Amino acid sequence: MLDKQGNAYANVSESIAGSKVRVDDGFLCMKENSLHEVQLSDEEDTKGNLFIDCEHGKHFLDGQIAFDPKDKTSYYIGMYKEE
Repeated sequence: MLDKQGNAYANVSESIAGSKVRVDDGFLCMKENSLHEVQLSDEEDTKGNLFIDCEHGKHFLDGQIAFDPKDKTSYYIGMYKEE
């Protein structure tokens, strides 16, 4: 799935603990274009377990998931995979 500028969002299936994502300007708790390492939470009371650090502590990635019916793939809206 692409954003309005044609950039590909981070793919859910490719985002694992240790991978890196860059965020866009859609987050109040993170600076635009900031780089974050995906981490695995051991908290049992969360719906998802992947998160990135933010100004409020942890930003869980499950809240960013969108499904593209055209290619039947899930993506993290507002996040871009970094090599």
